[in-house]
Amino acid sequence: MSGFQLVRVFTYPGAAGWIGTESDSLQLVPEDSSGALVVKHGGGALLKLDLRGVARAALPLDSLGATGYNQLKRSIVVDGSAEGFRVRVVFESVHGMVRPNGLELQGGTGFVLAAGLRTSATAMSPPP
Repeated sequence: MSGFQLVRVFTYPGAAGWIGTESDSLQLVPEDSSGALVVKHGGGALLKLDLRGVARAALPLDSLGATGYNQLKRSIVVDGSAEGFRVRVVFESVHGMVRPNGLELQGGTGFVLAAGLRTSATAMSPPP
């Protein structure tokens, strides 16, 4: 977690969400059916994280149980950076199905971390 300013709980798939400070924030927008998470800043797309692809590559086909979420022995980490911002998604549990073309990630829970956000001037001021 070193090197990141903020952390919040993350659920995939989920509605668009935000992570930020009082003066700056990033919007986290799930992309339709691709399994990607688009990170936006100031309304414009900043970067895209391939959550489904990274999870598929990290998990052996026999790692998913029949039902429910499976707690991972080792977290799946998806990192991205652009224009001075860093975003990390950490899956701690996932669920999915084995399909003929490989693993299909259907959901997961964990955390999202962010760095590079501006902080308000009052937050940066030294105490009196």
